[in-house]
Amino acid sequence: VRIVGRVKWFDPGKGYGFIVPDDPGQTGHKDVLLHISSLRDGGWDQAGEGASIACDCARRPKGWQVTQVHDLGEPEPD
Repeated sequence: VRIVGRVKWFDPGKGYGFIVPDDPGQTGHKDVLLHISSLRDGGWDQAGEGASIACDCARRPKGWQVTQVHDLGEPEPD
């Protein structure tokens, strides 16, 4: 499933974070796990809180997870 959303939080030390989809119905109103390996495969090392993101995700046994990042924008200023 391709989704567009915002980075809820991402901790590079832990190597993961979560995305909130713009259309929560796509994932059953669940946040999506963003693992650092998916970021690195797309050419990024970090995902700032509030950044826009376009990605593919899949349902895994523990919930939704990003499989490929297509675009990662800058966080919106406060």
